[in-house]
Order: sequence, then C-alpha cells, then structure tokens
Amino acid sequence: MSPNYRFGTTMALKNGAGTRLELFVGAPYYDQNLLTKDRRSGAVFSCSFNGTQNTDVICSEKLLSGDEDTFGISLSLAQNGDKLLACSSQRTLNCDKSVLQKRLIGTCYTTNTGSTRNLVQVESPCTTMCVSEFRNIVDIIFVLDESGSVSLPSYKQALRWVVELLTSFRGDVDEGNVHVGVVAFHNWARTRISLGAFSFSNLQARIIGLSNGRNYGGTNIAPAIDETLREFNRNGRNGIQRQMILMTDGYSSYPNAISPAAQRARDQGVVTVAVGVGGSSYAQLLNIAGNRTRVFYATNFNRLGEVVESVRSFITDTSTQSREGVISNTTNLLYECQLGSSAHISKSNNMYIGAVGSFDRTGSVTDYFANAGKVSLNYTSVLNSTVELCNNTNNSSCNLEDSYIGYSVTSGNFFGGNNTEYVASGAPRYNSSGAVLIYEATSSVPLNNSDFIFLTLRLHRQIGSYFGHSLCTVDLNNDGLDDLVVSAPLYNDKRGYDQGRAFVFMNNLTTPGPRYWALNETFTPVVLRGSNANGARFGMSVAVVGDVDNNGYDDIAVGAPMEESSSTGSGAVYIYFSSSMGVENNLYQV
Repeated sequence: MSPNYRFGTTMALKNGAGTRLELFVGAPYYDQNLLTKDRRSGAVFSCSFNGTQNTDVICSEKLLSGDEDTFGISLSLAQNGDKLLACSSQRTLNCDKSVLQKRLIGTCYTTNTGSTRNLVQVESPCTTMCVSEFRNIVDIIFVLDESGSVSLPSYKQALRWVVELLTSFRGDVDEGNVHVGVVAFHNWARTRISLGAFSFSNLQARIIGLSNGRNYGGTNIAPAIDETLREFNRNGRNGIQRQMILMTDGYSSYPNAISPAAQRARDQGVVTVAVGVGGSSYAQLLNIAGNRTRVFYATNFNRLGEVVESVRSFITDTSTQSREGVISNTTNLLYECQLGSSAHISKSNNMYIGAVGSFDRTGSVTDYFANAGKVSLNYTSVLNSTVELCNNTNNSSCNLEDSYIGYSVTSGNFFGGNNTEYVASGAPRYNSSGAVLIYEATSSVPLNNSDFIFLTLRLHRQIGSYFGHSLCTVDLNNDGLDDLVVSAPLYNDKRGYDQGRAFVFMNNLTTPGPRYWALNETFTPVVLRGSNANGARFGMSVAVVGDVDNNGYDDIAVGAPMEESSSTGSGAVYIYFSSSMGVENNLYQV
C-alpha cells in the first residue's frame, strides 16, 4: 500500500465469526485510477485477520465513492456492527458561474456490513446546487406581534428590522421579483399591508408607518397564520414560493391552536420562519416553523439585528432561481459546510456528523435521529451555532467564527438517570485554545444557553494546542457513567514542541456530568503524556480498545503518529489500562 494513500487515517473494528475480526480502514488519498498523485478519491478497505495473532491479514475488499473527495476521512460503526458510516469531507461542488467556484460541501454514506455492501448517500443539509446568475423570486408576508407585551419602542424596532432585512433585496423589490405583505396580530389578526409589488422606497415608508394605528391585546398566533394563508390566496402569485416570517415575543394565548394552523400552512406549501424575542416559547416557535433550522432567536428587540443575516440567507437560499433551477436543499450559511469532518453512530443508533465549514467556519453538527431504533438517512436538525450558541447569551461580543465545531464528535451518558444521550463535539480553534461543546441530543427540548456546556481547560489551557482535536467516551471505572477523553495533539512543554496531551475527564456518581468539569474550580482532569517526545503529536487519535488486560474494565489507546519510535519507521500507539479507580497513568507502547 502506497504511503501516499494515508492508509490507516481512520479505523473501525467489527467482531467477526469465531476469532476472525474485520477492520475497516480509511485511506482518504487512495487513487482508484492511478492517474496522478494529486487525486484524492479515497477508499475504505475491509481487512480481515485472526484476532489471536498478528498474522494472516487480508485487505482485499474496498469501498469507493466514485469521486475525488477523500472518501474514508471519517468512519464510524454502529454498536451491533451492522452499519458503517463513511464520509468524504472534501467533496466539491463546482459552480463555474459563481464567485466561489469550488465549494467544499462534503458528503457521507452508509452501508450494511454484511455480505452485500452498497453505499447509500445520507441526506445533506448543505447547499448541493449552484446559485448563479440568480434572482430572488418570492412572495413574503411578515407576521408581527402587536400584543400588549410589545411596547411601542419595541414595535418600532421590529419594523426597522423588517426594513433592514428587505434592504438586501432592494433590487428585486424594485423589479417586482419580491412581493411583500404584512399581517399583525393581538387578540385577532388583520392584514396591514396587502401582499403585492412596491418600489422599495414606498414599501419602506409603508412599513415604518405601521407604528401609527397599531393595536394592543393578547397573543393569538393561530388566527394570524390563517389570515396569512388567506392573504396568500387573495394576492399571491401562482408558482412562486410563499414565505411567512412570524415574529413574537411571548406565549400564545391559545397554544393548542398553533399546531393545526401551522400544519395548514405547510399543507399549502408555505415555508415558515419563526423569530422569537425575549421570553418567547421555543416549543411554540418550533411548532410554527416545523424545523429547527427555521427557528431564530434574539434575547430582546435591541438585538434583532443579530439574526438579520441568518434570516436573509435563508430567504435567499430558498427563493433563488437560476439556470440550475429552484434551490430547495439549502439552509442558511451552509454553502461550504464540509459535511463529514467527523462522524459518529451512538449506542442508540443516532448519527452525528460534523460540518466544520458551516456558519463562517464556526462549525456545526448535523443530527440524524434513529427511526424505530434503526439508523436513519434523513437529518433531523442542524446545530445553528451562530444563533443557538451566541444569540441566546447576554454576551454582546460573542464570536465563534473559526471555532471549527464538529471537528470531532462523540456521544455519551454523562448524567446517569434516564440514560439521556448527550453530544460532545470538539472545537479546537475556539478562542485559539480549543473547547468541547456538550449538549443534550434531542429535537424536542429548547436549545438555549443553559443547555450548552463549553468545556475548556483552566490549568493546562494553551493557545494553539488544538484541545478537542479527538474525542472518545468510555465508562473507565464501570460506575454506569461515561467518562470523556479529549486530546490536544499540539500541546507543548516550555522547552519542547508538539508533544501532545490527552485529558481524561472522569465522571462520578456524587456530582455527575460535564457541568461539574466545566464549572468546578477544583476539578482537574487526568493528564496523559505518552513519551512526551518532541513532535510526536500524541493525541492525534484516541479510541476505546476494549478490555486488553482482562480485568473487566475497558482500556483506551492514544496515537502519536509523528513520534520517531524506531530507526526504521515513525509513529506509536500507547495503551492505558483502567480499573475501579479510573484510568491508570502507566503507558504501554504497541
């Protein structure tokens, strides 16, 4: 095997019949056509071997994606071994008429690991069609809350937000491509600007003028949705996408009426965006929008400007028409998401796939929740890092750009109790020193700042260490709670360089969970150093390897691929045993 293929970049082990084992090995630079060393088609090899001896290794079968996309750069195997998830984060979308002509969108596949192996592409939330020579053609109705909880100054801010949002479409408004209307609601709903074509200056004056003659009352959302549908039917254009952008700052007076009304909108093909302000109910916003990627949130009316870009991008992505046709498979700021930067199948068969290029390289994780206990190819939600992590905090200077959330991903039961699954994702460039983002894996619980845990180092914090590069979860001491191993392969001593470290965050039954790790000033993780050799990059990979020493506790392996371990080669793997006391800081080199 040519070293240029980078065979062994990723691995996933499946138990076979008897003592025979099967190892899936990624070679993301494999050249299937042997044309040029610059091709990066990639492949995943199936290698069988005798689990009791280091001989008789056969790597005969290989899986190919058929494109130049570094296939095999991330791998994960289902708990029972029947499904393999393999990704190509460098899959490129070529758009010759666009400003950004080559877009790294990435892609992932699943395959059965039985006798018949066919690659099936998973659904992607990323932009998968080119937008070029485009026009925005859409009918938009803004639905605004006029309830008593919205003061007149706040209402004026909401109107200015609408104008600011529409400014991006000024040319299309003037040309009649974008038609706009406004519906307002309190105890009942009414159309305040009929859906139609306007010059931008005229439309701006009409919207700002809505502050005169506004009403006050309760928050009755369902009639507002129905009035919007009537207005679309009265004045909407045939064959043109219809979008409803609903803004509210509170709970509906009649919450049970929201779901039927929102479903009526979906049945009529209306795409709905829900914008919540202040104390608005996330569950109701999700009910209205029907999808987490169409829910946006600002802590107060003064901060509405922070979601302008996200909503604007959504309108553009879902309304643009070009020579490629209508762009329907997009979400905001996912045009170069690099899906497949990392991949993980959890114990409950949920899939979590990293996409580090999303949201200006803030990064993201796409969730694929299991369907009837089986791996699903359809994504459930996308972590909107710019909205859910920043706009739900009171930190006005929040900036997560270039954090690379999704660089690594795993999951575990960190809190015990009802075995709730939590996602952990590495963000190795967060604040230049790295972090691990941990949140509950569910599509029904509101995502707000209290649900996110940013795990960073205190005593060992170091700029450029790439903390969060690799992750694994394992119950090292058999207490029923998962522990977390986080690597920082570029960590260095004062007199050295790139020695690398792995940090083991041990859980405990008294104060379980990552909040204790993150918030308790006295907590310190176990630090693993390998040989501490210069340039070793110890921690480039971490993995659970089972009970190697047969004492009843799972052990871990940490890779140091750049370590000069002998005169004939480089690289080393270190095994760390565990016991009822947790991980033992005695290393065994493989």
